[in-house]
Amino acid sequence: MTDDIVRFGSDRDARRSEDGPLLTGRGRFTDDVHVPGEAHAAFVRASVGHAEIRGLDVAAASRKPGVLGVFTGRDLAADGLGAIPPAAAFPGRGGRPMVDAPIPPLAIDRVRYVGEPLAIVVAETAAQARDAAEAVVVDLAELPAAPDVVHAMAPGAHAVWPQAPGNVAFDWTDGDAAVVDAAFARAAHVERVRLLDTRLAPSALEPRAAIGQWDPAAARYTLIASTQGVAVVRRLLAEGVFKVPPQKLRVLTYDVGGGFGMKVQAYAEYATLLYAARRLGRPVRWCAT
Repeated sequence: MTDDIVRFGSDRDARRSEDGPLLTGRGRFTDDVHVPGEAHAAFVRASVGHAEIRGLDVAAASRKPGVLGVFTGRDLAADGLGAIPPAAAFPGRGGRPMVDAPIPPLAIDRVRYVGEPLAIVVAETAAQARDAAEAVVVDLAELPAAPDVVHAMAPGAHAVWPQAPGNVAFDWTDGDAAVVDAAFARAAHVERVRLLDTRLAPSALEPRAAIGQWDPAAARYTLIASTQGVAVVRRLLAEGVFKVPPQKLRVLTYDVGGGFGMKVQAYAEYATLLYAARRLGRPVRWCAT
């Protein structure tokens, strides 16, 4: 056994420093953090899994009480923001590169999953932001959507990304195919089975939450967010979205109320909050429900 397995996997006590505050209700999670002058954000989201965006009318929402700003994907693109790149890329069969399908912080022209952010509404209070978000008029022309991998890879299936024909982003093999074929050829009995992998839907006690800040004097962004890895989030946002050196984007994470892998990624909301903070000159906070 490795030293780590002996140390952490053999009924040995692990010295922990975080238990006391968490067990006595003194934990500090992202939504417990407040910064002076903060505003509140709400997101307008896609109601279907695949559609062409025909229009987003934000005029009525912009006039709602307390609203400070309403921004769409076209606003972000006009200000030079890029898309969130994949966290990692691996060569596939024969060295073929993985399809690069970067995600815009706010959808432009097309939505590709239910709940994809279409616009951000920022207001003085969370209630005002939510009320104004309901006033955004969304015109979507629904397109065929694939509910699972089988439908997505079926002949004639609608392409989610034009650069990924057949909806295959990555084709990978490992091992020696000839050895495997020989083993099957020698086998007394061969059974063909279909394996189904269940959908994974992490449900942490603490939902995703974030606060975006912009310091004009230092020309630096600060993101306070419930993450499982500040370095990855910083790299993806700095290099992919804002196109700034990593030292110009700081990511802070306090206590995290569960993650199960879902808080590793740089999410669209994080990039959009930072953008709104820069545009409005105020910190902007948000918490999922």
